[in-house]
Amino acid sequence: MNDPFNLAQEVLNYSKTLTERFEQKGFTHGSLKPYQLLLAIILNEVRLLLDAVILLCRNKHDAAAGMVIRAFFEMYVTVKYLDRNREHVMRYIEFGSYLKAKKVEDMEKHGEKPITDDEKRKKIFGEYDQVQKMHNFERRKWYPLGLTFEGLCKEIDAGKSYDLLYRYLSDFIHFNVMSLRKHRLDESDKTVSFEVDRSEGHEHLHVAADMTLIIYGLFDKEFGTGCEKDLLEMLGRLREETPSVSA
Repeated sequence: MNDPFNLAQEVLNYSKTLTERFEQKGFTHGSLKPYQLLLAIILNEVRLLLDAVILLCRNKHDAAAGMVIRAFFEMYVTVKYLDRNREHVMRYIEFGSYLKAKKVEDMEKHGEKPITDDEKRKKIFGEYDQVQKMHNFERRKWYPLGLTFEGLCKEIDAGKSYDLLYRYLSDFIHFNVMSLRKHRLDESDKTVSFEVDRSEGHEHLHVAADMTLIIYGLFDKEFGTGCEKDLLEMLGRLREETPSVSA
């Protein structure tokens, strides 16, 4: 059996190889298409999220690691969807202008004045009007009209993971009674003490490493870093222990 911590750490460390081979290609900001630029930035975000999951699990904070996994899964689904539907990349990127204006709007609604420069404020809301005219964002979501996050999952064949992973991890985010199921009282010997079920820590490591390797694979395919053999070998060892997150 592969040690889950060692394997997750190996996957994390491999990001250095991908980064070095990418840099050897000599890409410049201006030479990258929007999807490529987004993918290059996301590679670093993937590294940070996997590092966080490893750190939390090592310190026995499995529930907190699950919260990170939930955010990780949202990123994973988004990247895979955009890889298949590149006509929506600019919609995703320009959603940032929508969110920036909404944040200012919310603060002003409560009597705050986050921007004192009238020209800057005018620019923010001008960009908001422009992207809304192009994309018509709804419900503060970037998704193409008519799609939900569940719909995105089904588009990339991750409907099973939405039901069995994402919904399950949502318990800890929304703090319903199921989020307390890890805790139990030990009443042996007529004393009462608290115990925490730690059975999920290794599962979190596997899921995070699996998603990381899949995104590494998208990066390798896009930029021709020549890492496919290494990535498939690590993915094979990982999936000896647990099924694919994309199932």
